[in-house]
Amino acid sequence: MDLSKHVLVIGITMAMGGTEKALLSFLEELHERDILVSLLLAEHRGPLMGEIPPYVSLLPPLRNGKLFSLSRRNALGVFASLRFPGKRSYLVRHRKEICRLLRGQSGAGERFFLSLMNEAIDDFSKEYPDHTYDAALAFAGDRTMFYLCDKIDSPKKLAWLHFDYRYPHREDAVYAPYFARCDAVISVSHSCTHLLSERFPHLKDHFITKLNRLPIAKILAQAKEPISLPDADKDTIRLLSVMRLCYQKGADMIPRILYELRRRGYVVRWYLVGTGNRRELRRLRRNAKRLGVADMLSYLGRKDNPYPYYLTCDLLVLPSRYEGMSITVEEAKLLRLPYVTTKHLSAEEQCDRHAMGQLCEMTPQALADGIIQLIQKEKEREQYRQLPSDEMEQGDVSP
Repeated sequence: MDLSKHVLVIGITMAMGGTEKALLSFLEELHERDILVSLLLAEHRGPLMGEIPPYVSLLPPLRNGKLFSLSRRNALGVFASLRFPGKRSYLVRHRKEICRLLRGQSGAGERFFLSLMNEAIDDFSKEYPDHTYDAALAFAGDRTMFYLCDKIDSPKKLAWLHFDYRYPHREDAVYAPYFARCDAVISVSHSCTHLLSERFPHLKDHFITKLNRLPIAKILAQAKEPISLPDADKDTIRLLSVMRLCYQKGADMIPRILYELRRRGYVVRWYLVGTGNRRELRRLRRNAKRLGVADMLSYLGRKDNPYPYYLTCDLLVLPSRYEGMSITVEEAKLLRLPYVTTKHLSAEEQCDRHAMGQLCEMTPQALADGIIQLIQKEKEREQYRQLPSDEMEQGDVSP
């Protein structure tokens, strides 16, 4: 991927997610190539803010940057927090879009975001009049791509997508003109690139693949930090999930998977590391209690350093319904932790011959089957864990 000497990179926040971890690695990669970087975040928040390297010029956040976190659940609160001329008349002019969003209609969220962005957020040249760049890169997916195309004047524009375009539902009519306005649209897996090329055949030359790069040395060093697991027992199989509590990640399937394992006589404890809203956590705990498996589940919350858990637990489980290219699975492969994952878009591409992974259908029963199959391979798991970590350098990959 050819970039010029001074690049503007656009993100949203520095949450503890795969996209943000990939961003930090990418910033390091640009530094290694002597490329000057300015980072524009919609909001200056998130546990990884302190990880932004000193050689990156961090710009002030956008005045109405909270808009980039818009969702159906927080739409009214986000709107109330915005400050822009004509705000009252906006409600009248766009009341149909607002109603569609609150009803959860497909595509309403992005159309609402686009209309609000173009009224509530100034052009980059107005907010940052003294800044010019050779290239601009929207790193955090579609909303930063919209901002890039509509608000930034740059001779080269690139968008980086970290997701399976099919989920949640997106309107091709909205996305096609934005893809066309980018010099390139980057995906994190060949599977994602192929999907976009099939969906938009007239733009297939726009889509390229670049695999995310892990900060290998940092992860290996952080993994050595000592930890203790609550309620751990040497005879109990320890399952680990590092993810957000949300529908996409399949957190709602965990109680049913645990129920299947207990019904079949397997003694396990599932450690869940990650963030999520209180509603999702309450639902998870309620269902675990209803199925009689609450004693098998430990919610550890957010961990700034999750890597020691990869070394302490026996299996990683990723029950996602859709993924672009899971950073968690790549971390498990690096730290030699056997894993079970659903057959999301890039799962087969990610499961290489060196990894001990089990691919399953997206049902609790199939995931329980996959976990049991790896539990039964005790000798193979022990041998796999003794292998040295794979420290091969990761880099650009063309389609």
